[in-house]
Amino acid sequence: MKVATCFFSAAFLLLTSACIVIVPRDETLSTRLRDWKILAERGNAEARYNLGWYLLQSATSVDDEREAFSWFEKAAQQGVAEAQFALATMLEQGKGVASPQLVQARYWYGQAADAGLAAAQHNLGTVYARGEEVAQDDERAFQWFFLAAVQDYLPARRALRAVTKRMSATERVRGRALVKDFLKRFPDAQKAREGKVYQPPPSL
Repeated sequence: MKVATCFFSAAFLLLTSACIVIVPRDETLSTRLRDWKILAERGNAEARYNLGWYLLQSATSVDDEREAFSWFEKAAQQGVAEAQFALATMLEQGKGVASPQLVQARYWYGQAADAGLAAAQHNLGTVYARGEEVAQDDERAFQWFFLAAVQDYLPARRALRAVTKRMSATERVRGRALVKDFLKRFPDAQKAREGKVYQPPPSL
């Protein structure tokens, strides 16, 4: 992740519609934001994610980014994988914080990856493939790329092919064993995510 390897533009927009607050199409932007703010302040995790997403997309100042970061952090702590991914990306890039915080970014990528979010699994695989703030580990990279690739996440498919080419037969066996271990530990999370297309909240 160096100063901030940027997966944001490609991956951040691949967020799931599973964590949206459903709002009728005829409602205005101000009404949506008002409703999200009310729900977010009452502790609704999905509304907190939606509000953070809007604030980040429309940010015109550091203060806007900080507020978006705050809502993502709250939703992430409540277990919203999309918010965990968004928070990790902001930490990686130093958005909403004083400087990039790569160790914390890796932690939140890990939380979202464990929840089965393909974009997070791909980014975490990239961390291990490049040895960014961790020891370079192709077996771990293989694990995360594979889990994202089976969800038809195209960047992970390409990354999986690349990392597999440089692995020995023994390393590939160990990589597959890591995949099997993950699926045993988190079967429901991965199964729930497979085949889903990730989308941002409703168009504003």
